[in-house]
Amino acid sequence: MTKRIALVTGGIGGLGTEICRYLVKSGHTVVAADLSSRPERLTEFRQETADVADDIFFEPFNVADFDSCAALAKKVEADRGAVDILVNAAGIT
Repeated sequence: MTKRIALVTGGIGGLGTEICRYLVKSGHTVVAADLSSRPERLTEFRQETADVADDIFFEPFNVADFDSCAALAKKVEADRGAVDILVNAAGIT
């Protein structure tokens, strides 16, 4: 059975990271999408998700930029397949 693809916006934030971990542990492949302007947070995210690193991928994007969102959707579909689950956690604190 093919794993379902989950896309989590705000995926490297505190809440986003926990959502990503839950989805991977539930058997999904996860794309964590977030701003790439926080390299220290991305490093922390990679450390926090090291145990599930085979099924979680990071993609930079800006939820406030339409073109960035469109490019993300195309890239995820091309690289991983159609998105089955979308979690909008960007901007949630």
